[in-house]
Amino acid sequence: MSGINNIMQSKLNAAKNIPDKSLDEIAKEVIRGNYGNGEERKKKLAEAGYDYAQVQARVNELMKK
Repeated sequence: MSGINNIMQSKLNAAKNIPDKSLDEIAKEVIRGNYGNGEERKKKLAEAGYDYAQVQARVNELMKK
């Protein structure tokens, strides 16, 4: 039953534009190129419910390591 609850919660979050991944997960996806770059990245992150500036700051931190 918890698997169904997780799926339902994920769908509800998506409908409400509430992110369900951690900042580190999203930052790593950005680094992999999953969200494009420039304005495309900003748009895709916003559509997914993420704060571009916050994600980009974390990307920058991870890239310094």
